[in-house]
Order: sequence, then structure tokens, then C-alpha cells
Amino acid sequence: MRTLILALLLLTLPLAAGAAEKTLYKCRAVDGSLAFQETPCDGQPLEVIPITPEARSAGDATEVALDTAGCRDLAKVIWRLDGATATFDVSADAKRELTQRRATLRDRCGLTLDPSPLAVDCALLAEALRLRRGDASAIDEAAHARIATQHGERCSDAAIGADLDRALRRVGASR
Repeated sequence: MRTLILALLLLTLPLAAGAAEKTLYKCRAVDGSLAFQETPCDGQPLEVIPITPEARSAGDATEVALDTAGCRDLAKVIWRLDGATATFDVSADAKRELTQRRATLRDRCGLTLDPSPLAVDCALLAEALRLRRGDASAIDEAAHARIATQHGERCSDAAIGADLDRALRRVGASR
């Protein structure tokens, strides 16, 4: 749970600071937990996440335009945060950040994202993997392998992309 909260905080810090574009690296820490950091991982990163500021500065109301790829990246972040907030007891700040990102997706990209049962499943599977890695006494290799396989199949980039294609829709469009 601490890793999830840390990840949410790390994702929000660059936006809150109004900093220049940054990159966030999703890595596997030595103890097996997920780590999000601004420096490259010692090994191969699990994911490289570009972070772009949403506004130039507090005194400058000019907004940075989001292109199609930026909107899709924002939707993917919302998809992950949505799954986590639906699954875990997260802070009011994390919920507020999710609401703000949804508003940015709507206002600047003209898109909304429907809730996704897959996002919840992926958050649960990722947490199950993390817990099993963190508790060496509870590791049953066969059970761990089943969870890892299920997570790999259900939560692959292709599966998440297909789910985003299903859940994203233009503002005002009906399904």
C-alpha cells in the first residue's frame, strides 16, 4: 500500500511543481516491490512514463496543448489511478488528483473515460504479486506463477490499450 501511495505522490509532484517535462521510471526494487523514480533503473525499466506539465506556471494561464498521444497517455494514467482508487483506501489528495486529471482529459482532450472492471482487476493482481514478493514465508511458487501469468495476460499493454479503446469516448458522444 505504501508503494501505491508513493507512486501516486510521485506522479503528482511534477505537475504540482509546474516543472519542465520529466521522465518517470517504473522499476523493480531489490526487495521485489515497485519503485517509481526520476533516474533510470539499474536494470531494464518495467515502464518509462513521460510526465508533461499541465500549465506553464501559476502566473501564466497559457496551457500546454495535449496532442493525441498525450491525451492517450493521460487516459492510461487515469485508468491506472481509477483501478487503484476503486480497489484501495487512498487519500483524499489522490482522489482529488484523479478528479483533476479527469477534468483535464475532458476539457483539453474532449474525452471521458468510463470505469473499467479490468483496471480494478489489474490493481488487485499487481497488489497480490507485490504482497507475495514481500512476504517470503507466504511464497508458494505455483500460486505466485499463476498470479504472475494471469497478470501478464490480463494486464498487458495490448489488453490495457484495448480496454482504453472501449472506455474512451468523446465528450457528448453516446454509446
